[in-house]
Amino acid sequence: MQEKIQQIYDLLYSPIVTPYNLLENAKLKNYEYVKYYKTKDAFVAEMKCDNLSGESTIYYYHFDDNNYLKCIYQQKGIHTTLMFDRAQEAENKKAEFLMSKKGNTKKIV
Repeated sequence: MQEKIQQIYDLLYSPIVTPYNLLENAKLKNYEYVKYYKTKDAFVAEMKCDNLSGESTIYYYHFDDNNYLKCIYQQKGIHTTLMFDRAQEAENKKAEFLMSKKGNTKKIV
């Protein structure tokens, strides 16, 4: 139970990962680049790397003005997939917590 509460807290109040944390990836042998840029509504860390099979993948980490991770997209070839969305993940964890609380509720007779 405490673990679920901690996960919700982290999703609401922790940066999870910051742009500065991702800079270290540029030193890894399977990373081609790590670059940063701004869009209208986010600060983006873009990273291109090769996976174990040698396939290139680009990751886009979107951050808010406080350097809190908002979402992560993965691009393989022409396909882009949303890998993480903070708001959706927080809602999912809250729902899981409430369902577990509901299942643990005992009626007092």
